[in-house]
Amino acid sequence: MLEDDFEHLHQMAARIETQTSRMAKKALQPFIHSKIEAIQNSKEIKGKIEISQQCAKRVFKWRNPKKIL
Repeated sequence: MLEDDFEHLHQMAARIETQTSRMAKKALQPFIHSKIEAIQNSKEIKGKIEISQQCAKRVFKWRNPKKIL
């Protein structure tokens, strides 16, 4: 793997760690960490996120530049 790939994985793990580090029940941290990773790596979830992002994009209307001037 490239260095960029390792850095990306490290950043993802760090984000999850910040989410789970504030948990009151420390024994559940590894379980929740692995659950979040599984959700992030799910093809079904990735597909739904992509569809959601596509639907949320703004649609720009073409304007006639001659009318503006």
